[in-house]
Amino acid sequence: MSSMSGIGISNSGTTVRQFLEILHKTKLLSEAELGAIAQRVTEARAEEDAGFLAKELVQEGTLTRFQAAAAYQNKPRGLVVGAYIILDRLGAGGMGTVFKGRHRERDTIYAIKVLASSALRSADAVERFQREAQTAARLNHPGIVRAIDIGQAEGQYFYVMEYIAGVDLSNYIRKHGPLPLNQATQVILQAARALAHAHEQGVIHRD
Repeated sequence: MSSMSGIGISNSGTTVRQFLEILHKTKLLSEAELGAIAQRVTEARAEEDAGFLAKELVQEGTLTRFQAAAAYQNKPRGLVVGAYIILDRLGAGGMGTVFKGRHRERDTIYAIKVLASSALRSADAVERFQREAQTAARLNHPGIVRAIDIGQAEGQYFYVMEYIAGVDLSNYIRKHGPLPLNQATQVILQAARALAHAHEQGVIHRD
């Protein structure tokens, strides 16, 4: 295990030089940030395993754990999606993966759903994904996460939603146990009202 083992990543064999090249190609960081990082690394250490540098950048907040792991393992595809910098992975479903991301210019956090690469071979799957995004954009209710943007960049289809911080109901109950009756009733009522709004727009929640 390398010095990255402290954040749960085994040795990838990526050198410091390669790691910096990956960061440069992804445009994850500004030229000024990359220059400052490069100045910290002596020429003698350029061919060393990049684990120590990746760990340092995570600890100081320059990179997230997710970003550092992707770059260190030489899997940078998807770290930048259109105008959005990917910060972390939130979850996955049948159609794709949802990431936490930040708009490069607005500096605002969003949830970004990216169509699975395996689905790109199916025109039908791409059409369903786009239809899902367009449907989500039509819904406007406090109980439904709003869709804000739809796009395609470098072969990736994605749509952007507002980011809601916190834990989902399933994990909350798993950790704290069943909700009190009055609180559970309110949760059910809110969900029912959100579903009613979706139904009024001709949308059926198939889950």
